[in-house]
Amino acid sequence: MDRLASKRIIVAACVLMTGLCAAGQDHTIRPVPFRVVYADDDATGENDGTSWADAFVYLQDALAVAGRGDRVRVAQGLYKPDQGVGFSPGDRDARFLLVNGVTLAGGYAGLTGTDPNERDIDRYETILSGDLDGDDGPDFSNMDDNSRIVVASLSSDATTILDGFTITGGWGYSGSGVTCLASDLRMERCTVVHNKTMSSTGNGAGMYSSGGSPVLKACVFRNNFTWDSGGGLWGKDGDLTFVDCLFEGNKAEHDGGGVCFRNGVLKLERCTFRGNEAFDGGGMHAEPSDGSTCIESFFIENTANRNNPFEGSGGGVLIGGAGSSMAFHRCLFERNYAPEGGGLNHTSGVLNRNVLALTRCLFRDNNAGQGGALSTRLSSLRATDCLFESNVASGDGGGAVHVRDGIGRGDPEPTGPGPVFTRCRFAGNRAYSSPGGGLYNDNSYTTLMNCLFVGNASFDGGAVYSRGASPTLMHCTLSQNRGGSIGGLSDEAGGAVLDHCIVWDNDDDELSGAVVIHSNVDGGWPGEGNIDVDPCFASVGHWRSDSISRAATWVDGDYHLKSQAGRWDPTSESWVRDDVTSPCIDAGDPLVPVGDEPLPNGGIINIGAYGGTTEASKTYLGGVVFYVDDDANEAGDGLSWATALTRLQDALAAAWPGDEIRMAQGIYIPTDDPLDREASFELKAGTTIRGGYAGLMAAEPDAWDPNAFVTVLSGDIDRNDVSEDATSKQRNSLNVVRCEGLDNQAVLEGVVVTAGCANAPRSHSRLQAQGGGLFCQGGCSPRLTDCVFTDNYAGTGGAVCLFHTDGSGSDEPYEGNQWQPVFTRCAFLGNRASWGGAVSNGRRWRPVFAGCLWEDNVAEYDGGAIGSHIKADLTLRHCVFRRNDAGAKGGAISAHSVGRIELVNCLLVANTAADGGGAIAYPEGNYVNEPQVHRLVNCTFYGNASPTLDRPPTLAVMAKPEDSWVHLPAMTIANCIVYGSVADSTSGVPVSFRPGPVLPEIITSICEPGPDPLFVDPFGADGVLGTEDDDFRLASDSPAIDSGSNQTEPPLPAFDLAGNWRVTNSIVDMGAYEFAGEIAPPGTGR
Repeated sequence: MDRLASKRIIVAACVLMTGLCAAGQDHTIRPVPFRVVYADDDATGENDGTSWADAFVYLQDALAVAGRGDRVRVAQGLYKPDQGVGFSPGDRDARFLLVNGVTLAGGYAGLTGTDPNERDIDRYETILSGDLDGDDGPDFSNMDDNSRIVVASLSSDATTILDGFTITGGWGYSGSGVTCLASDLRMERCTVVHNKTMSSTGNGAGMYSSGGSPVLKACVFRNNFTWDSGGGLWGKDGDLTFVDCLFEGNKAEHDGGGVCFRNGVLKLERCTFRGNEAFDGGGMHAEPSDGSTCIESFFIENTANRNNPFEGSGGGVLIGGAGSSMAFHRCLFERNYAPEGGGLNHTSGVLNRNVLALTRCLFRDNNAGQGGALSTRLSSLRATDCLFESNVASGDGGGAVHVRDGIGRGDPEPTGPGPVFTRCRFAGNRAYSSPGGGLYNDNSYTTLMNCLFVGNASFDGGAVYSRGASPTLMHCTLSQNRGGSIGGLSDEAGGAVLDHCIVWDNDDDELSGAVVIHSNVDGGWPGEGNIDVDPCFASVGHWRSDSISRAATWVDGDYHLKSQAGRWDPTSESWVRDDVTSPCIDAGDPLVPVGDEPLPNGGIINIGAYGGTTEASKTYLGGVVFYVDDDANEAGDGLSWATALTRLQDALAAAWPGDEIRMAQGIYIPTDDPLDREASFELKAGTTIRGGYAGLMAAEPDAWDPNAFVTVLSGDIDRNDVSEDATSKQRNSLNVVRCEGLDNQAVLEGVVVTAGCANAPRSHSRLQAQGGGLFCQGGCSPRLTDCVFTDNYAGTGGAVCLFHTDGSGSDEPYEGNQWQPVFTRCAFLGNRASWGGAVSNGRRWRPVFAGCLWEDNVAEYDGGAIGSHIKADLTLRHCVFRRNDAGAKGGAISAHSVGRIELVNCLLVANTAADGGGAIAYPEGNYVNEPQVHRLVNCTFYGNASPTLDRPPTLAVMAKPEDSWVHLPAMTIANCIVYGSVADSTSGVPVSFRPGPVLPEIITSICEPGPDPLFVDPFGADGVLGTEDDDFRLASDSPAIDSGSNQTEPPLPAFDLAGNWRVTNSIVDMGAYEFAGEIAPPGTGR
């Protein structure tokens, strides 16, 4: 027996005797401190592991005596699994079997160091080697006699730790370096290098994991090779977590050069995959479960076409398999190659189950046959804030991205949400001899929002090419893209939609097969709101050589819009001013909210890639900014807060077109004379009045919040108003604000208009009995945003009167109205009038109300909230009417001989009328030469009523059929819910309607006595209908879900009443609210 063996027997005997001697003693369980066991192949002492001097020479012996809670410290050196008591030299089945609950730590200096406890895993390398004979050569030669597995962890829990080793020389069927079975091993700072599988079916040369949830931190897998999959690591049927790991130079004949993973949750954080190779998934091939993430990781120079230049996919990463989903955040894909999906490929999935989420990822200089950076098939792709730069497709197109079969081929409607790109940038990508320099959209209903395509080049569709199904582009910019025939967007299907886009300076033609609205197209394009004018980009990019040349380099520009008020400069990360202002600023649809656009803002959204975002260029309001603050010590020149004016009327007198007036919180009246009832604040041409500033009473006077810093324009000129006392208000200003003959550059924003009292007797002009809050005449189109009209009174139009005197006869031709005031996010609260409790809409006007609230307004006769008169148009979108009341007809709206009326995404609840039409009444037809259609789309009506059963309960058309001179209105009701009405005694028609002589056309709507729409909680927590806690969203089992029609006139809005995407599945829901879906509208601020 050798000396070392004798020592081990003595140690074991001592342990046994200690246990026997303890018999009959105190058995109280006490905490036992962990024991340290030492191993050092240079030790010459007692070799019992009790100290460095007496350390075990062989690691197997240290593991043999270690138990749960112990720590085995291993000095620098070379350790082999066939060395130790009970092991035979050359035994290929010998492996280091980790002990459950034991920490095995390498990297100590040991006896050859100055301080044996000094630890540095790089300086004091501790090697666990399967090279039993020490004869391994380059290129995995001479490995036939190596260990089949170097390290094994079997059913270990998370207290088992392997830390600071180099593991090498394994040559087995699978898991040659490390094998984990049902193990939760914690592996840290280990290097797994030069391991190989010996079988064509072997997986995971570096590491094999099946079951369990191993966690690897700061580990390196380098130059491992497998004949099957997972050159560096192969995992399945469990969860895997990698933090700060490196996979470099690993190779697999089939899948996953660095990592191959199936069936479990995969998490990677700050990992790097470089120079790995495989047939599919050069860096990584994964089929992960929901919840899998990859954060701040790099995929560089990986290749997926090992030994086959024509097949293979996912140079950096391949995500595949039914139900496989993964999210990548702040990841880099650079210089990867594959025949399909150079950087990343998501394929072979099941639509609606396979979600690939990319957030703030960079794809640069990747190369593929198709999809230079990214290729997807049957994928619910969501890419947000990503950059696709200088990627190349040399075969089937999609220089940057190729998306395929986002819907089932041939389906007339989408089978689920297609790919969505939000705030992504496509720059300098190329497709040689194939279409789609930036994006190739193949049979997918792809949506692109706030995306930028610049300097992309291809055979056709320099920016975007589409076939089979058409994409939708909203707020996108396509510029300086080059195509053999179409430089911007080419759509074979002819159904592409561009909304609020800029398409400028693309070769040769800009577009084909597209419907374009509210966009700027070079050379012009038919469609509503389109313009053709230089967008004035901050700077434009250019190619250093011919764009289609393989040596070409794109030099990027800045496509923010120039503005004299300020544009965001991404280089300096600050706001800068220009000498010109882009015509694309405030050029969008006035009905679309401005989203997150900064101040100063004209109240209309910009077009182009930055419209609606925090980087939208600012509205140039021109000229001088005047400051008004009623807390100023004395009136100054108004050019700063310190020298602010104290009266708004003084600022108005000094202002010119292009000037802005900023008002601090406070109460302002239009005159100092308590008897001058005709005094009003007169809006001025081209001047913006903006309330809601903090002013001198705050540390930051420029702080702006109309809700926190309330700015009141009051008609209480004698300063004696008492709440709820009408008598005290009878001597108030007739009209608090007036507007005459002004265009849409007159702006009023962020103020409360109150205490107007237009009660002039009949002996006075009737104009003085209209519009207590705001009186408009002479044809004007002001813009009012974030204003509140409350507690105003008038004979007509308690809060607002839109008045015009031209024409009165029914024989005048109707050619459409021209004057269009726009009210955005305004509230009308508690106003009163004889007719039109809040608003009176006179002939020849066509106002637009977007996102407005009408509550507790009262009309003595018709139109509790709105009274719309002869030849007047009316557009209401995203509006709410609650608890308005009419003494006669139309609790919310009375449409008396109007031209056109449109209600979209509106909610009308608990409105009442004594004589019909609790919500809306149409007392007569149209004084026009041809009938007009009144359209209601995606509106919800509930609990609107007339108090008597023989009156029309909710909606009513009440013209007399014998009045042949009256053209009866045609009403179209689409995707609406009309419910909770008082029963009507008239038989033969729906309970919700009294249609009169003209029946409404009802399209895909629920109307009582139809099925219960199943709202979430229409009466709210307080049990009272018509209060703010009422919840008219659709419950999950509502019959209104996915039951509407996508073909409406006007077209479906982009958002519902809550600001959520309107169509979250393939078919729109009924009512004002869309059932909650997977997509939220980013960057809109709604």
